[in-house]
Amino acid sequence: MNKSDYLEKYFDDKLLVNIDKKFKIAQKAVEMIPEKGVVILDSGTTVLQIAKLLNLRSNLVIVTSSFIAAQILENTKNQLIVTGGELRRKSMSFVGHLAGNTIENIHADIAFMGCDGFHSKGPCSRSYRELEVKQKIIENSKKVILTADSSKFSIDGLYRFADFNQIDQLITDSSIKEEQLKLLPTNIKVSIA
Repeated sequence: MNKSDYLEKYFDDKLLVNIDKKFKIAQKAVEMIPEKGVVILDSGTTVLQIAKLLNLRSNLVIVTSSFIAAQILENTKNQLIVTGGELRRKSMSFVGHLAGNTIENIHADIAFMGCDGFHSKGPCSRSYRELEVKQKIIENSKKVILTADSSKFSIDGLYRFADFNQIDQLITDSSIKEEQLKLLPTNIKVSIA
């Protein structure tokens, strides 16, 4: 593994990678959202696909730290809350104390998280600046769903933002290998899109 394996890519560079798999993951994710539920959307390109589909729903409260998801949901029939905070242009997400404080004051029914890769103990981000918001999302959600296409399982993450025991469910695609699934603890329910 070389040094570039740990460098974070720009949002636009990741947007169309495995887009068909991300869309199928998003379709499965949206089915899990309760009527009139409070939903938190983390940043990330797979979570962005969920935001697109939420435009077809109504009567939800949607909270997001993603600048792009907020733009996608601009004309939504749902209540939209944007965390605010410092905009990280690389991930197009809001970070920092203001974003974390907004999340801390919300109690969500369900949260959808993205990740850049995995450590043996949990999902990771390549940005230290993303950790606080991701951790606050997990702490303030009844159910935490990790959305990750199968390519993420071959990527080592730099900063682990959660232990696997903090994740309720993983949604991934059908290209995931059996040996990769065996690395996950048995407490995580896995859904294949």
